Amino acid sequence: MATKILILDDPTSLPRFITLELQAEGYQVSAICDPLSDRAIAQMQPDIILLNWDLRRTSSRHLCRQLQSAYAADRRPTVIAMVNNESDCYFSREFGAQSCLVRPFSISDLLSVIEYHLQDTYEKWDISFAPGKTTVAVTPCDLALCL
Repeated sequence: MATKILILDDPTSLPRFITLELQAEGYQVSAICDPLSDRAIAQMQPDIILLNWDLRRTSSRHLCRQLQSAYAADRRPTVIAMVNNESDCYFSREFGAQSCLVRPFSISDLLSVIEYHLQDTYEKWDISFAPGKTTVAVTPCDLALCL
């Protein structure tokens, strides 16, 4: 079964472009540009949510926190925040995002972080992708988890 990815973004060409790229890679993708409740999102049962951290029509912070409580602990989707700077990355994690992508990001960065989260070991690491870097720093969140 294909991985379900939900893109929550403002109505621009970026969600359409990302949708086409991810579908070409074999993912099942939906892009939503209207505010949805956490329950409506839970009914869609996405595996991964790409969340624009600066949504104009709704609070990404509130939505991210609500998503964490709307799901059973074993079925929560991975929330990847699309942010504008490193400080937004920090705040997105405080509100429940598991990763962030700093804009502008490449499709290869996006695919890398998606594949990373589809692995069983993603909870052991803290990962950020920043544009223009040839390497990605991956650091353990808690060494006790890795032993």
